[in-house]
Parts: sequence; structure tokens; C-alpha cells
Amino acid sequence: MKHLLSLTIAAALLFGLNSCKKTEASVADDKVAVKADADGKTTNQLSTSSSTVSAGIDQTTIAFDKEKHDFGQIKEGEKVKTTFQLTNSGDHDLIINRAQGSCGCTVPDVSEFKNKPIKPGESVEVDVEFDSRNRTGNQTKQVKFYGNIAPNPTTVTITAKVEADPNKPKAAAPAAGPKVEVTPSKATETGHEGHNH
Repeated sequence: MKHLLSLTIAAALLFGLNSCKKTEASVADDKVAVKADADGKTTNQLSTSSSTVSAGIDQTTIAFDKEKHDFGQIKEGEKVKTTFQLTNSGDHDLIINRAQGSCGCTVPDVSEFKNKPIKPGESVEVDVEFDSRNRTGNQTKQVKFYGNIAPNPTTVTITAKVEADPNKPKAAAPAAGPKVEVTPSKATETGHEGHNH
């Protein structure tokens, strides 16, 4: 039994490693598209389907007015929002192609500037909403920004202490099923433990 379990785990690891390599290779192949304009000049384009940038894309850096926001104590079920100011602190146009919260309760809004160039020195605002429904206690969530930035992704954090809703009905305890009695099996011959004849 242990041998079978070991083989199963080894097969799963090999499959996982091979599928990761395959995915990385296929993503690397379609990150940058080369386009020619009317004069025949070629330019590299950032692919919006990828979260990484190839060598042909000019990378830049971003800075935030704050890297962390603490909502403090809030009540379960409250939706709270904060704004991060994002500045292109590099020398090249910044293109944010995606922003993602660490779970569905944390939602960044980059719709106004997604896939649009942000010039060096220019700033934009990113609203981040946290929905505390069905969450209690200390909460820490990240928002990751992807684009032609180093490091890619770049992350900001939100935190909150969510106070449980005292009026929320408590989850019912699972119903007790019929009582099942387990009796040990007959003793087996020495050297034949684990199976019966």
C-alpha cells in the first residue's frame, strides 16, 4: 500500500512539473507580437494575455503613495474601499494589463487605464474594494499589478479586523447519524497480518 501511494505521488509530481514547463513555454511564445507600421518600422507589443514581459518591451517601475492600507475594525458584511495612487516612476510608458486581488473579496478597479500608456511621472488612482461578507477576524489581502514593470507583479496590501455579526445565525451543527459500532476482526496467523484467508 505504501509503495502504491509513493508511486502515485511521484507520478503526480512528474506530471505537475512537465505541465508547468509546457505552460511556461507556450506563454513565452506569445508574449510579444511584432507589428509593422505604414513606414515599415516594427514595434513590440505587450500581450494582454500574459503577466510577464519579454526582452523587447521597455520595462519601467511604479511607485505607490502607500504600499499598505489598514481599514481598522469593521463589521462583518461591510464593503469598504480605499484608493491607491500609482505613479509611473520609470523612464518608459507604463502599461498595466491586469490587476488582481488575492481572492474574490478584494477587487481592484483599473478599467480607466487598463492597457493604455501611462507616461513617465504620470499618476492614476486605483480603487480597491474589500467585501467582508462571511469573513471574520484579522484579514490580510494582496492586490497584484501586472504589466511592463519590475518587479512583475508588483503588490500592495490591505488589512482589516472584521468583527463577527452578532445577528448572523450560527451554522447548524451536523445532525448525528446512526451509531455505528466497529468490532475488531479475528486474529490472523503470524506473518499474515493485514489480510484474511
